[in-house]
Amino acid sequence: MEAQTRWDVALTEVESLYRDVEKRSLSLPSFSLWPMVILLWNSFKFEFCLFLDSFLFVPVNAVIFLRNLFPGKWRYRSFSGRYWTYIIRWLWRGEAPTSPTGMIRPLVTFLLEAHFHGRINTIKRYLLVDDSLADEDRRRLGTKIARLEELWKRPSAAQVSYSYVLPISGPFIEIYKFFFPEQRSTVG
Repeated sequence: MEAQTRWDVALTEVESLYRDVEKRSLSLPSFSLWPMVILLWNSFKFEFCLFLDSFLFVPVNAVIFLRNLFPGKWRYRSFSGRYWTYIIRWLWRGEAPTSPTGMIRPLVTFLLEAHFHGRINTIKRYLLVDDSLADEDRRRLGTKIARLEELWKRPSAAQVSYSYVLPISGPFIEIYKFFFPEQRSTVG
């Protein structure tokens, strides 16, 4: 009974979390270059702080070192330290070191649905191999997982091609035509 309660609570929390994420994704704009603007602004600030550190890091921290010889401690300072912390944390989490250039809501929605579907399938596999559950509890939890799967279905190949591939193919065809214009023979 304890395992069944634990699974029930976990499934409820997962459903609540995924519903919240989906609600938030609906408020995204259809297309936005704002992530690129944020990246450029933070890159500019990071480079400026690196420039300040190259000239002021040693003198400022030397003064702090001398001050710390007396009672009371001051923290050592670095203008770019905050950004180095962000970079290290970003890489530690395994995020891709590519620069975000924009956000496209249909793509975000597709990736969220694929992620949710994958996580729910993983939960279903864990549920199947959990030996501490009775068959009746496993069936009840299985119906709850089936309801979650129905809510966040993996898109079919036809849905993906009609929703994402065909709309983006037009601009790619025009870009191809721009760089590789048709060879027209002129008979004169």
